[in-house]
Amino acid sequence: MAADKSIDDSKPRADVVRNRERMLDAAALTLARNADASLSDIADAAGLSRATAYRHFADVDAIRAALVEEAGQVGRAFLQGHLVPLLEGASGELAPDDILGVLRAALPLRHRWTEVISSEPVHDEGLIQTFSPLAGALLKRGQVGGHYRADLDADVIAEALIALTLYAVRRMHADGVSVERAIDMVRPFVDGLRVPSAAEPIPGG
Repeated sequence: MAADKSIDDSKPRADVVRNRERMLDAAALTLARNADASLSDIADAAGLSRATAYRHFADVDAIRAALVEEAGQVGRAFLQGHLVPLLEGASGELAPDDILGVLRAALPLRHRWTEVISSEPVHDEGLIQTFSPLAGALLKRGQVGGHYRADLDADVIAEALIALTLYAVRRMHADGVSVERAIDMVRPFVDGLRVPSAAEPIPGG
């Protein structure tokens, strides 16, 4: 009998997808409470067997990597929706006040990764690598447009800006800091990027 061509073998079975989601949900909550939790601990929290857990993830680092990847996807989707209108505006550039506006909208976002971030700052590196190239490109564009100091290395500044933003996110979710207080943590850094007026000296110059 001929095979049913309507079945797409490339798609994972529903139970496989469901079990992976259960593992990620359990990992976010378990790692937030105990950064040293094992894969077995996470499987138990998910109500799954260890064999099922190992079919999805080789170890806890693989779960952490999946959470970081998910956070990157959420962040990129958010930025696509917020940056495009700004870049399609009159100047076609992202001014310092625009950066703070985007951060003000982004900081309240919650996803599984934000449950983990309070206990595992060491894993920020994946998100810094994810978002720094975009931030660096925007800063370089702004330097050409005269919004940001041309004496600064945009790539280095981009990494520092993303790292500081992640710190602000951590303070929000771990310590209950408000969005505006988190913005105040980032604001002095962003203000230091501005091209000073003729009457103002360049910071550090």
